[in-house]
Amino acid sequence: MKSRSKILIAFLLLAFAGFSSQIYIQNRSIRSDNEVSDITIERQLQVMLDNYEWSCPPSGNICRMFTVTDLDQNGRLELIISRLEGSGRYTYSDYYEVNKALDGLAPCEWPDRNFESEADIMVSSVPVYYDPNNKIYYYIFQDRFPDGIHYASENKRAISLANGTLSERILAYKNTYDEDRSDSFAVITCEDADGNEIDERAYDWFEETIFADFHKKAACFSWFDLNDTNRGKLSDNEIADILREAYEGFSVQ
Repeated sequence: MKSRSKILIAFLLLAFAGFSSQIYIQNRSIRSDNEVSDITIERQLQVMLDNYEWSCPPSGNICRMFTVTDLDQNGRLELIISRLEGSGRYTYSDYYEVNKALDGLAPCEWPDRNFESEADIMVSSVPVYYDPNNKIYYYIFQDRFPDGIHYASENKRAISLANGTLSERILAYKNTYDEDRSDSFAVITCEDADGNEIDERAYDWFEETIFADFHKKAACFSWFDLNDTNRGKLSDNEIADILREAYEGFSVQ
């Protein structure tokens, strides 16, 4: 009898261990991996609440938004703060990731950042290309800004995050000159990142060419106004609820 009881206890312990390898939060799960184990979404959102300054004063006509993501799909979340400013509507973004100890928020390294206009990331969805060999996700964004009345420049960029380091790679450029502000008379020129001329169709599908061997997916984001989310207007519980909503609005599939 004692032998059977020991076997039953051992079986229950193994079953519990298998169950705890996944943590379910509101019907969503994050699998533990070799780098991070026993993670909880609630704990990470609390880290964001405790470690970011949520009492920023209003910033005039600057649009400031934030979202919560897991760009590298490593189970540790990122808080992204993005702002749109200037007459050219330039975008600048800061990326923070929950550290391995799950007790702090660290800025992501960005070695090649030059503080020129960055990708317009405040969008609801973008295509993603997954490199299974290196386990890297490439998120395709655009950066568009006008230069005067009749001229506009834009480019496509691939953003990736790996081992806490962010990369923003320009793929191709597109310039539009419209003398009479009519699309029928617009002059459009395109080129790749090396300056080689390409046509507009090639520009439109350039990421398909660059990442042809990778798995194509789609990413969704939920953005919230940072000017409306501060401790002067909302309680910590209310900010925590918004952080959770931002997290639940992110997906890669």
